[in-house]
Amino acid sequence: MKIGDTVVRKSYGMDIAFKIIDVKPKENGDEFIIKGLNLRLIADAPEEDLEIVSDHCNTNKDIVFNKKIDKAIKKILASRNDMFRGDSDRSSKHHKNNFETKELTFGRPGRILHIDGDEEYLDACLTVYKQLGLDAVGKVIEESRQPLIVVDLVKDVKPDIIVLTGHDGILKEASDYGNLENYRNSKYFVKSVAALRNFQASYDELVIFAGACQSCYEKILDAGANYTKVRFFPNCFQVQN
Repeated sequence: MKIGDTVVRKSYGMDIAFKIIDVKPKENGDEFIIKGLNLRLIADAPEEDLEIVSDHCNTNKDIVFNKKIDKAIKKILASRNDMFRGDSDRSSKHHKNNFETKELTFGRPGRILHIDGDEEYLDACLTVYKQLGLDAVGKVIEESRQPLIVVDLVKDVKPDIIVLTGHDGILKEASDYGNLENYRNSKYFVKSVAALRNFQASYDELVIFAGACQSCYEKILDAGANYTKVRFFPNCFQVQN
């Protein structure tokens, strides 16, 4: 096995497809660091627990996840179309002119700054932003470096909404889920959010989405995020606010 291989974990019933991103030599054998192909999850596993699969492998959970994403995008686009038709009907009844109709139908969406620790995921997100007609700027920044430069990026880009994400995960044998040291990257998301709230205290002037699957969402919200991903184990589809 090598970096770049697509694998599944036998001990978890081969439920999620991962890519090997690092290999760490250990006394009792190599430890493989793996990231989810679809789910924002990072983990480690011994070689004997991994099985190589096709690069295009989609497990049951991956399929469910992708279907949820597709459904959400279609729902947003359908909602916009319904709104447009509704405004058009109302405008014709009240004899609105073309300029007024556009004012009612189209508003300026907030500008998004998306900071991500993973370039592949960021590219996928930027594609969706484009599909939805959103003004988004993407920056690939390693999770540990995000707290150091996030405020400067906000000053430069001047976003209305900021997304801070990457990979995270609960360390093996951890039992205290409120301790940031039991997470791979949650402390960096917390530091980033705290720095942003020190810069802009208003939850309306700067809307913050922060965290990844299995992040310590309580601490991220306490630091000042408007929204974060929920920490739970079978999958990572919900959002907390």
